[in-house]
Amino acid sequence: KGLHDMIALAKAAQADGLTAEFRLIGPHSQELAAVGTLPDNIRHMGYADGPVAAATQADIVVNLSHMSESHGMSVHEALLAGRPVIAYDRGALPEVLGDSAGGICVPADDRGATLAALKTMLAGDLSARSRAARARGASLQQTARLGNAPLFQPPPAD
Repeated sequence: KGLHDMIALAKAAQADGLTAEFRLIGPHSQELAAVGTLPDNIRHMGYADGPVAAATQADIVVNLSHMSESHGMSVHEALLAGRPVIAYDRGALPEVLGDSAGGICVPADDRGATLAALKTMLAGDLSARSRAARARGASLQQTARLGNAPLFQPPPAD
């Protein structure tokens, strides 16, 4: 979905002197194997048992999908988990993030803008962004309820 963009972002962050650890969450794949050795600042965490387990392994969720997602469920789940999101301005993701401080949309495939958004988040108040992300996720959840069942059960607040 955006593996090579994430690797490029990690390399750019490292070259820029940012001390951030990038975590790839998901099963091992042929695409990942084809990459070979990952940069020192990337760890492959493997499969996560559900969206809560995945989102809670990160302080910031970066979605660099090359697909135009019709809802962006992984971004919605990250917001509900209180994780600020950086995502490409593609598909429904701008609508999911809205104008919340919990997320930043960058032009699709713009690696420079993605690095700038990461620097902005790292330089700011991640606790405030986390609260804004959780509030945006809850707002989306309320709007998207199907009967009385939420689309996703958020974890307890930090």
